[in-house]
Amino acid sequence: MTTAPIRSLPAVRLLGRQPVSQGPVPCFHTASGIECLFTGSELALCLDAGFTLYEPWISVELNGAWIARFPVQPGRSQVTLFRGMTPGTPKHVRVLKDVQAMHDDPDHFLLIEALAFEGGDFLPLPEPACRLEFVGNSITSGEGALGAVCEEDWIAPFFSAVNHYARMTADAFHAEWRIVSQSGWGLLSSWDNDPRRRVMDYYDTVCGLAAGPHNEALGAQQPYRFDSWKADAVILNLGTNDDGAMGNPPWTDPATGKTYAQRPTPEHLAELEQTAVDVLKKVRARNPRAVALCTTGLENSTAALGLGKWITSVTMTVFYVLLYYVWRKRYHVQGCAGCTAAVWLLAGLRVLLCMMPQNRWLEPDAPLRWGIYRNIPFALLGLLVIVLFYRKAKETADHAFRWMWLTIVLSFGFYIPVVLWADAYPLVGMLMIPKTCAYVWTVWIGLQAMRREAPGA
Repeated sequence: MTTAPIRSLPAVRLLGRQPVSQGPVPCFHTASGIECLFTGSELALCLDAGFTLYEPWISVELNGAWIARFPVQPGRSQVTLFRGMTPGTPKHVRVLKDVQAMHDDPDHFLLIEALAFEGGDFLPLPEPACRLEFVGNSITSGEGALGAVCEEDWIAPFFSAVNHYARMTADAFHAEWRIVSQSGWGLLSSWDNDPRRRVMDYYDTVCGLAAGPHNEALGAQQPYRFDSWKADAVILNLGTNDDGAMGNPPWTDPATGKTYAQRPTPEHLAELEQTAVDVLKKVRARNPRAVALCTTGLENSTAALGLGKWITSVTMTVFYVLLYYVWRKRYHVQGCAGCTAAVWLLAGLRVLLCMMPQNRWLEPDAPLRWGIYRNIPFALLGLLVIVLFYRKAKETADHAFRWMWLTIVLSFGFYIPVVLWADAYPLVGMLMIPKTCAYVWTVWIGLQAMRREAPGA
């Protein structure tokens, strides 16, 4: 076996924020570690670790699959990642620290000192398509991503860098990532109203969240060099703990006896808003070329957004019923009881399906199948109106309404992909913009015709 210091292997990619150092690689933040492409038959990690309360956990991925997870014991150790694999075949290896920087355990640290290997070479890794930085709280730390749903204990084994939205997002975009996060912390305070626990106060350091003299000696408190790794986008997921703090008891400073509590008062909400603005300014100043995406906020308005979708679904049904009667009036249609019955039947069925509790309008995980069910009669209603307008406009050579059918076709053409795929691919939701434009065209056709054909026009 050959043993080489980790920094002597230039083809090995370091994951996570790193201090200026030539020594072992400290893994401070969640999902920090190493990544490599190795052609040999055997590979092992040489580690150094310590803790008092919260042990470091590591996950190992091989060729995109999660193959191992283990706690790292205190002191120096060597852990085999694989042995006896086919020599000469490239193996994509990723070693990720599962847990965050454990601020409440100043003795917590993890170092990757070297790699031990048998034969083979370390090949250059493909360049990432982009670089993503994630900033947040327990959600971004992967806390609670493992363990039974009923578990409420706060322990290291329940953290995960694999079952984790940031890593999954980065993989989906073929991106390299960095994470800055701390469970329970917020913008203005922690969940229990401690104003000292603000994630962004440590944003300018490599990992100021890692406390204690040993972590300081490893470079955790060093200023972070943002120019060393330029993020293409910064995803901010903060504010959940601030929201929770508003319902929790005040925090009392043990040194001064002063208390602090976030509350939904105009003063506190204004302070929270200003802090959020300051955070965005800091992110922009440190990452001038990056996109800043704030992910917290819409989930707190799920019920309001769902109610809006519910109302819109009903009102659009009414719109098509009215459009049917526009057709009757414009072309002086008499009788046609079958068409009228079909319109009212489909509209009534659509509204009834929209009213069913199974739609779960006010919940964030509304089922797709009910989105399909309620839109079947809606689509049939639209199809009926399309056919009616197309036939009559052609029969009567109605120049003004010759494109009315097309506006409805376009509106459904843009709307159906949103129903089917917007949850899985959010960008598909952008099709609602041209859908709305199609409706505007529909109304514009009617308005223009009314102006031209009005008496005295």
